[in-house]
Amino acid sequence: MMNIRRLKKAVIACSMCFVITGASATTITYEDSWDFDSISIVTRGSIALSVHDSLRFMRFDEELGSLTGVDLRFTSNWKYRSGVSTSSSFYTARVKGSGISSFALSFFLFDPDSAVATMSDSEYSGCSRSSSSSSGVSGCSQFENNAGAFNQTLDLSSISLEAFINPVGNDVQVQLTERFDAFIISCGAQFCRQFHKSNDWQGTAYLTYTYNEPVKPVAESTEVSEPGALFLIAVGLVGLSFSRRNKRHQLYFGIKVLQSLRLSLWMNTHLR
Repeated sequence: MMNIRRLKKAVIACSMCFVITGASATTITYEDSWDFDSISIVTRGSIALSVHDSLRFMRFDEELGSLTGVDLRFTSNWKYRSGVSTSSSFYTARVKGSGISSFALSFFLFDPDSAVATMSDSEYSGCSRSSSSSSGVSGCSQFENNAGAFNQTLDLSSISLEAFINPVGNDVQVQLTERFDAFIISCGAQFCRQFHKSNDWQGTAYLTYTYNEPVKPVAESTEVSEPGALFLIAVGLVGLSFSRRNKRHQLYFGIKVLQSLRLSLWMNTHLR
């Protein structure tokens, strides 16, 4: 009985080797970086300026499997310096002025046309000075420095996954916009200037696709001919017969197995 149990366990173990392996979730990530050059803005009134850049990512190759999710995130740092300065050349005892500079950033998924992340910051600057100099020029200035991080993961839940799969366009595009505004609020001197400079925005974006790989093909089973199968069964039975304790029963059982094998081979040959 013990050998028969072991035989059953072996059959079960072998059958488990042919179970189909299900699809497994896999991810692939593309990344692109940007770095805006610093620009300087000086105005005596008001000015608005925008600069742009773009990122490009590969669309999902459907030969890799079935797309199940898309994640787009970015990490970035920004900084800028702004201020106001005033001056007068008529021995003015008091000069003053004030202005505002703002800095706005936009991370926009351009293709597909959806999902936007924005941030903005502004600095108020004002200065005042009461004096007169031998040169006849009076002036004052004030500068503000600011910096921070602009990091976010975009919400893409409203976008169809089909929009990210080839061959819809050549790539996925992200539009980056850096906007500057500078203007004088008040000026109590001959000249007032608003400054915006030493600005910078740099970062890296990551586009991640989650997908299921194709199901691996099932291993083909090797067919065994009927005579070969009968022979394997006979050998197994003979082996089991020799495990019995009584030798007389071993011989008798072995003879019966061989006779059965001989009859089966004859029937397999003549009855087809």
